[in-house]
Amino acid sequence: MKYSPDPSTPITLTSVVRQSVTPESVHYEWRVEVVDQGIGIAAEYLPMIFERFYTRSSALQVGSGLGLAICKEIIERHGGVIGVQSAPDQGSAFFFTLPLVT
Repeated sequence: MKYSPDPSTPITLTSVVRQSVTPESVHYEWRVEVVDQGIGIAAEYLPMIFERFYTRSSALQVGSGLGLAICKEIIERHGGVIGVQSAPDQGSAFFFTLPLVT
């Protein structure tokens, strides 16, 4: 909502458990995705947004540059992956996956 031009625009949250089967094992993972219709992120900035203290803050959008870096560290310490797909003026889709132990 912070980066949305209209706070009433819906944000979509999807949570699914996925299974992959190989001859050696069965693997389960939990995938969570959050999709917004906000300002989006230009392709040249995407590789940097998970780095500590990286921010594109302006007078209208203020941040410390720590939130996504902290998320990345937590997810990776649990064996997961975090990522984003985004484009300016088209919103963003942030996701993470975590392995499930069965």
